[in-house]
Amino acid sequence: MPLGKQLNAAFHRIAVIQIRCHDPARDYVERKMSEGKTKREAIRCLKRQLVRVVFNTLRSNEMTPTKTVPVLQSAAA
Repeated sequence: MPLGKQLNAAFHRIAVIQIRCHDPARDYVERKMSEGKTKREAIRCLKRQLVRVVFNTLRSNEMTPTKTVPVLQSAAA
């Protein structure tokens, strides 16, 4: 399965679980549906929101300096 389809399937699962268990996600989908979107379109909007959160998290982690792990030296040195 191509990577894009795997990511889409993973984000779909996350969105469905969030709608079931996470009140802010449920409210977001209900708000989108009250704006006239179908349930399928509202889920697509939630998936896009989730992708933005993941992407921005990855991007912010990329820009912050990481702590370097000290290299262990052998006892002979």
